[in-house]
Amino acid sequence: MKVVFDRDDLEAAVTPLTGVTSKNNTIAAIEGIQIKAEETGICLLSGYDMEKGMRVTLNAEVETPGCYIINAVKLSQIIKTMPDGKITIEVGARNVTKIYSGKSEFQLMALDGEDFPNLPELDGEQGFGIKRGEFTQMIKKSDFAVPDNDPRAELNGLHVEIEGSRIRMVSSDRNRIALVERVCELENYGSEEINTSFTIPAKTLPELSRLLGSSDSIVSIRLGRKHIIFTCDNTVFFTRVLDKEFIEYSRFIPSSYAINLRIDGARLLQSLERALLITENIEKGETKSPLRCNFTDDKLIITTASSTGRFYDEIDIEKEGEDIEIGFNCRYLIEAIRACDPGELLLSLNSPLMSMVVRAVQPEENRKYLYLILPTRLKS
Repeated sequence: MKVVFDRDDLEAAVTPLTGVTSKNNTIAAIEGIQIKAEETGICLLSGYDMEKGMRVTLNAEVETPGCYIINAVKLSQIIKTMPDGKITIEVGARNVTKIYSGKSEFQLMALDGEDFPNLPELDGEQGFGIKRGEFTQMIKKSDFAVPDNDPRAELNGLHVEIEGSRIRMVSSDRNRIALVERVCELENYGSEEINTSFTIPAKTLPELSRLLGSSDSIVSIRLGRKHIIFTCDNTVFFTRVLDKEFIEYSRFIPSSYAINLRIDGARLLQSLERALLITENIEKGETKSPLRCNFTDDKLIITTASSTGRFYDEIDIEKEGEDIEIGFNCRYLIEAIRACDPGELLLSLNSPLMSMVVRAVQPEENRKYLYLILPTRLKS
């Protein structure tokens, strides 16, 4: 095999592909990128760690077609050091591979392309298109409550629901619920109105967000039997979906509240970021003490104390209902408020032992942000 690539095109393809290859695996093939060069001048570059994968189509000068696997990390490192211009990848006898540009040349070993695992079928019966930036923004406003490794497998992902033109994303780590809803202009690829749901695994979300970015171009999203497939420009990204049914999150969200208060979100966020210096060992990410919130008359009094020191602050509020004192994990509050794009916020409660709901008083049109946080017991 001998192929000449444009350096920038090759780097743009290999960088995201490296994110979907396995690291330190006993199967060498899934640590690599499969390069399949066809006589037509089309090259298919694929990475697959058996859970998520990607295929990028590039135009190149194919002098000798072939199919081989090159270690993803090494290939990425080599490309980054090469000068601008053209890069040639040439595989010879016994899979000895030369990668060269100008006077610079590397040699390493490739694997036969047939050793690469078969990719799943990259099509689906049902699908839709949405602006990439819209989908990414919804992920960023809801994925922070996805747990890393919860015993309940269905929680280890971001749940997506589509009803017509309405998209909803929900996550929960059992201490909180993040819910984002938006009415979008969707391109429907089927004959019937879209009405479906799926859960994207947590491990997939960072790579997916990086791939989609903030562009206004359309990403095609199709549902396969076990996978969800995202197609944009020359790239196809796919991931297994979690096959366990997501929790009935709506039953945890109260239908009414005894206490409602309005507060300046930016002012509250500033106070919480200061309090975090006391409640948490930020370097280790360890919580040392809860945040004590006393909603009284027209003030929110925030206090906390730990081995680090003490913190006190007062913030003006508009309150309807009884006074209440309640404890929270400070970081959970910060993440919820940041996701609301803090303007004026509405905080709704029923008792010190029940969850608090954080919402924007005036959300953007056709958008809904709701964040539910369970309280922390306070010592008297």
